[in-house]
Amino acid sequence: MGGVRRLGPGTWCLATAGAALASLTGCRSPTEVTFAVSSDACDAGYVGTSVTVVWAATLAAQGDASIFPQSETAVCGRDGGIGTLVVVPGASGSGPFVVKVATGLSGATADQCAGANPPSTCIVATRELSFIDHTPLVVPIEMLLNCENVRCVPGQTCVNGQCASDQLNTSLCQSAACLNLNGDASVRTDASVRHDATSPPPGDASSGPDSGGDASAAKPVDASTRHDAGVDATLPVPDAGASGDAHADGTVDAHADAHADAHADAAPDGAASLCDGGVRCGNGECLVACPSAVASAQPWPWAIAVASGRVYWTTGCYPGQACVPGAIHSAPTTGLGDGGTVTTLASGQNGAWALAANATDVFWTDQGSAPTGTCTTGCNGTVMSVPLAGGTVSTVASSQASPLGLTLDTGSVYWVTRYTGSITAATGTVEMTPLGGGGAVTPLATTQPFPGGIAVAGGNVYWTNYGGPDAGGAGGTVVKHGTTTGGSVTTLASGQDYISNLIVEGSTVLWVTEGKTAATVGGTVMSVPMAGGPVVTLASAQGALVNLAADGTNVYWADPTHGTVLKTSQAGGGGILTLASGQNTPTNVALDGTSVYWVNTGTSTSGSTDGTVMKATPK
Repeated sequence: MGGVRRLGPGTWCLATAGAALASLTGCRSPTEVTFAVSSDACDAGYVGTSVTVVWAATLAAQGDASIFPQSETAVCGRDGGIGTLVVVPGASGSGPFVVKVATGLSGATADQCAGANPPSTCIVATRELSFIDHTPLVVPIEMLLNCENVRCVPGQTCVNGQCASDQLNTSLCQSAACLNLNGDASVRTDASVRHDATSPPPGDASSGPDSGGDASAAKPVDASTRHDAGVDATLPVPDAGASGDAHADGTVDAHADAHADAHADAAPDGAASLCDGGVRCGNGECLVACPSAVASAQPWPWAIAVASGRVYWTTGCYPGQACVPGAIHSAPTTGLGDGGTVTTLASGQNGAWALAANATDVFWTDQGSAPTGTCTTGCNGTVMSVPLAGGTVSTVASSQASPLGLTLDTGSVYWVTRYTGSITAATGTVEMTPLGGGGAVTPLATTQPFPGGIAVAGGNVYWTNYGGPDAGGAGGTVVKHGTTTGGSVTTLASGQDYISNLIVEGSTVLWVTEGKTAATVGGTVMSVPMAGGPVVTLASAQGALVNLAADGTNVYWADPTHGTVLKTSQAGGGGILTLASGQNTPTNVALDGTSVYWVNTGTSTSGSTDGTVMKATPK
């Protein structure tokens, strides 16, 4: 990978516009391009901005769905400044490269806006250009409101509300301030969307009313200067479609060698610095975002949900172990460092397993006195609820046979019971009852072979049947049934290798498998259309996966086998990006608009309290 050149003591290279000092010092000017990003949308519902850098040939071959942002910031200064990014050549690859800047407004995240199908409240800009050997170039990019929801074909970008070519002909540059795109086909030495003499390009402290508007005298942005605490880093053009290092199993870690001049004060969310693919974290690793603890010293945390600015989780269960007395807890999504505290909403739970929340309450299943699933008579598993802010704990349903997965819609709560008696007997059920409790429990399906995960959408309930040799060798399945009684169960996917949980996002059903029957580690992330159709493998060669989450753009999961948290494109065909590594048995994950949350269940020793609740921003 390339980087900023570091010289020995007494040898310095000073790169300024039109400077010819290199021949006097024996140094040569760097080959680099500085992008200075600004916006007029800072007070218009601004959420954040991401930057993606990729070789043009890679983008043409793989498309937007395989490309992930390498830097992201929520900063937009009072003067409209967002930040600067310096791009240098990588060790491999050649020809033109593309910089894609995506700004999210009114609830759309920068990550969503960087996707292949951005929401309507996005501003997206691209620039395609080539390096000039030993010539530093500066390219301002303005993210203007008149480009919101303007979508251009590949090779074009929005300029003042209209699509125009995004190509910069750097061979025509006459100074280090190589700027373009005000509807002109050629490269210019004024702003990408022209500034007048009283409005200097972002990051150009030397321009202003006294400059006379002489763009040829523009000073390049110093990469070592902090610009509004925004994106301020030096990146090589990635050698692959996704940032970071590719592994034989298809995983791409969002890390590479850090440049020595990445700046601690410019890193988002308190990270140590920005680096080649994200931020340099306290453990020295370069990731998309540095994980932080929402809560620590937890005894076997398991299920997790996010609602109304708080994280909710269960304690007391560990995969493959008998559950121990546990509780339901919550803490602010900002964590405890901002003065928040962990609140216990319910205690004395015996096998709290699945968790779901709506705008008012959090619900969970508790397996009762038979958490290992051997209940035959007198089963006392329950479905419980408590207000999000705490209060009276209510029993929604009782006398359940080891309830597992749980989901909600606007009027009902749905759950599965895994089996009564032998695991090889198809005695699992799918049940429902009104959210408020007190109503009849209605079975929607019976004789199911060890159901586990469950979701509801579009008038149907979807669930998994675990499969594998322990469930009679029939293989795991994904099935659906209407939210009312009667009718038949429809199979959407079969032959799954120890299938775990599932979710529905948009028009897609997604699930994970543990892959226990594979000769090597073989967990997968899978999808199928809600209405049925081809089953797609989104990720393979994973560990024994437990759960997943999705936001319509990407799907996220934790790999307890490898101690990682990852994501990939929900549409398929993209690389896998590592969001966190070195985690202590990460299992369940949840999302909000900006962050991914997960639980590290910790070590399996009974009485262990080394579990944590974690988050990473941006997701």
